Amino acid sequence: MKKSLLRFIAAAVACTAVALVVPFKKTRAQALPAPQVDRVGFPAGYQNTFKMLHSFDNPQNRQIRVVWANDIAMQVRKDQPYFFPYGSVLLFEDSPALLDEQANPRLDENGRYLKGDLRQVFVMRKEPGFGEAYGANRNGEWEYVAYNPQGAYTTRPENTAGCAACHKEAGAERDYLFRVEYYLNGTQGPEPTAVMKHYKFVPGVIRVKAGSTVTIYNDEPLEHTFTAEDGSFDSGLFGFGKSFTIKATRPGTINIRCNRHSRMRGQIIIEP
Repeated sequence: MKKSLLRFIAAAVACTAVALVVPFKKTRAQALPAPQVDRVGFPAGYQNTFKMLHSFDNPQNRQIRVVWANDIAMQVRKDQPYFFPYGSVLLFEDSPALLDEQANPRLDENGRYLKGDLRQVFVMRKEPGFGEAYGANRNGEWEYVAYNPQGAYTTRPENTAGCAACHKEAGAERDYLFRVEYYLNGTQGPEPTAVMKHYKFVPGVIRVKAGSTVTIYNDEPLEHTFTAEDGSFDSGLFGFGKSFTIKATRPGTINIRCNRHSRMRGQIIIEP
């Protein structure tokens, strides 16, 4: 998947101060510019007042990210470029995946990571004039802070330069947020088995073990179906950023196609 598929709010586990080394002098660390005052604020009770947008299983960090937005942020339009209104607050919850004896994420019956206890809440807020303190790393008018579930700091505002630098990569056309389309489309985020791209299933032959799940993402801006030629499943049309999951129950081969694009074909090989 794209680099963006592995991030939401700035790869926030790296939200630490970045150090510069001054040449030809005694080594001295200098923090990159960032706000010195918390203007973001911990949104106590957000589970009751915010909307849950998305849950993403992150294989890089073996982490489950659950994304929430306040009502103001939900007013963002679905056309591009995206522009979130002032007063928008978005956050993601960081929880570890429970691991098996081989240190691989344990999965539930739908192929989703089993979630451990909530570790951190990464919050971003947009207000007029916000972000100026980040200097060259400024990305629009967003500022960032991270808290533990009780609201104490895990990343103080003066240490969030890394968040701003990472968000800058998302670009102004997405208002400096990663994976906006996924949130707006109501996509969920199991770890992908394959993708639909350039009118193809990638890979064209999907190999899995019996009893596992197959999750396919549509990774291009048009609608496809994920359909078994034997009639055992049919996703119906689904668009960019959305996914569809099936359970591979018995060994064998299933020929797959897109009902809208006749040459878009592939196979699922289910091994014992």
